[in-house]
Amino acid sequence: MTTPPPPWLIQPLDLSQFQPAFQNTDPGFTQLVNDTLDDLATPADGFDEVMSEAIGLLDGLDAALGILEGDFSTLFDEAQQIDPQPYTDTATALGTSTDAMNGAVDALGDQVSRLAPQPAPQPAPPPTPAPASACADGSIVAGLVIGQPDPNPYPAVTFVQLGAIRWVSLGTVCVGSPVDTEDVAHGSWTMDDYLNGAPDDGDLAYGDPAIFTERDTQDFTSGTDEKWAVYLDIAPTKPGRFQAVVTHPTGHLGLRPGSSILLQPVGQTGYRITIVEKPAS
Repeated sequence: MTTPPPPWLIQPLDLSQFQPAFQNTDPGFTQLVNDTLDDLATPADGFDEVMSEAIGLLDGLDAALGILEGDFSTLFDEAQQIDPQPYTDTATALGTSTDAMNGAVDALGDQVSRLAPQPAPQPAPPPTPAPASACADGSIVAGLVIGQPDPNPYPAVTFVQLGAIRWVSLGTVCVGSPVDTEDVAHGSWTMDDYLNGAPDDGDLAYGDPAIFTERDTQDFTSGTDEKWAVYLDIAPTKPGRFQAVVTHPTGHLGLRPGSSILLQPVGQTGYRITIVEKPAS
């Protein structure tokens, strides 16, 4: 018994039902083509006419190009014979003129900017004051005011001299400050005074010679009179509280009444000064 094939299996075709060769002369095939294409791809659809026109246009273009070939060659030859230098010079000159024009435009801009309203000038800032010295007058160093006398009492001077001492209190200074010169006494002597004797010089009767230096001057160029002066130089070379006493003439030489003993008035001037160490900057 033969088993039937499954229903989903495609049955093979029977080739005996088909002609082994196709014959295009079959009237049926010709009729099929005519029914399907109608007049397409035939002279009736106008294809041949359009194709003939396109071919004619191409032939005309080819002929025209052939006629113009000599003109194109001549044109190219003439173009190669053109000298480019004049055009190059013109382009260079144009660049130069452009630079000049730019300069003129910039100058015009400067002139216009000057014509525009200018802002009001601003006042200059005040100068920055120089920093005050640590030893300037008014500065406080070691509890004392520079430039003002030391208010603390000085020890008593123990040496014995004639007459009273006139004391002068000097302002406080720092070590290294400039030398101060005090005019202790000055005057003049007449020729009559010289008949009785020359005036005595001043003398540093008391004081540290590292700080105080006494010096005298006499001027004989005044003709009939001699001018004299006694000075005390004070050099702040070290810190401390210092005192000096200078003896000096104060008047004319003269004879004691009823005697041949010369008298010369003598004065004593004392100086007090405090010197402090200079603060570090």
